[in-house]
Order: sequence, then C-alpha cells, then structure tokens
Amino acid sequence: MHIGARPQGWSMRGLTLALAMVSCGPSASQPRRCGATAQDVAPRAAGRLLGLTNTCATLAGIAANLLAGRLGGAAGGFRPVFGVTAALYLASLATFSAFARGRAL
Repeated sequence: MHIGARPQGWSMRGLTLALAMVSCGPSASQPRRCGATAQDVAPRAAGRLLGLTNTCATLAGIAANLLAGRLGGAAGGFRPVFGVTAALYLASLATFSAFARGRAL
C-alpha cells in the first residue's frame, strides 16, 4: 500500500482518525509518571508543582485546539495541522536525544 491509499471501504475521515490514534495514542501513556517526578524534584512542594505543570499543560491544550482550528480553516484543510504536529514531534525527539543521559543514580 502506498501513501495516500486507503483500505477498501474506509472513508478518508476514518483513515485519518485511525492514523492519528495510532501515532498520538502512545504519548497518552506517558503522563502517568509525572507525579513521581514532581515528588523527586520538590518533595515539600510536589502538590503545587504538579498543579502548576497540570495548569500549563491544560492551557497549552486549549491553545493548540484554537490554533489548529484557525490554521485548518485558513488553509482549507487539516494537512498543515498534521505537518506542524509532525514537526513538533520531531523537534521533541531531537531535543530529548540531544540532552537525555542514561546514568546510574
């Protein structure tokens, strides 16, 4: 199957949704560990730190939805939105790869 082809009987909307779930779904399992990180970084202020990071993440999610709607509406489709999403994932991968260190504690 080449890029742009879709399985028999699938609508483009259904294929897009399935691919978005497969590509972005695994990142939903990562935030489970953020509470432990807050407790390691600031044991006495873990609740406040977790509240602050949760607030920032929520505001970023709201802003991303508004931006995606505007970008998709201005471009006449959501192809540019998927391009920006892919670029952000690649930038995150490059940043993590550049600064991550695996050292024993």
